[in-house]
Amino acid sequence: TLPLPVRAAALPAPAPSADERALVLDGAGACLRAAAADVDLADGPFTLEGWLRGDDYTGRHGFLCKTQGSEYGLFVDDATPSFWLHLDGAYVAAQPEAPLLRAGRWHHLAGVFDGAEARLYLDGALVAAVPAAGTRTRNALPLLVGADPDGAGAPGAFFRGAVDDVRLSRVARYTGESFEPVRRHAPDADTLLLLPMDELPGPWSWDASPAAAHPLRVGAVDWTVHGDG
Repeated sequence: TLPLPVRAAALPAPAPSADERALVLDGAGACLRAAAADVDLADGPFTLEGWLRGDDYTGRHGFLCKTQGSEYGLFVDDATPSFWLHLDGAYVAAQPEAPLLRAGRWHHLAGVFDGAEARLYLDGALVAAVPAAGTRTRNALPLLVGADPDGAGAPGAFFRGAVDDVRLSRVARYTGESFEPVRRHAPDADTLLLLPMDELPGPWSWDASPAAAHPLRVGAVDWTVHGDG
């Protein structure tokens, strides 16, 4: 067998659903894989965010990651969220001192870099901020939803639970001490990736951004109603 590089950009959008859906990951090999070329984020300010409902946060878990001695990522290790960013050859991390995530409950997590500071917001509240300036160290690895890539781009540190409305933006979306997270975002000119977690036929997950990147599903994934938990 030979791998064939098939793109899904021409596929029609999923039909609207009566229930707002979310992706379910099994924590044992399941994730979404957005190719590096599809998330080619220029150096400078950006925002990485999404909704998650973890079944168990014990141990090391990547939520939204392109990290490997470079780039950026959101982690949820041992129920402590963190935003990592590699600038001028070293990582900076915005991370609270205590675990804040609750298993079985929906949380919104957002990492923001504005060129001078890295900030981490949980459920719209600022929970960590550190000075951060410099050039971001780039790599050719995929952005993984629900895992962390190794040096070859293979996923590890899998997340077990539900994920919804993941967005990568070319701007610093949030400032100040707080904001009100929304369940579902609309794409705009600054949206590089937007995953409402609507199912597509085949092995893809729908990307509502102008890029229509549609990342690949890896492993056993499922869907559920987002709900209010």
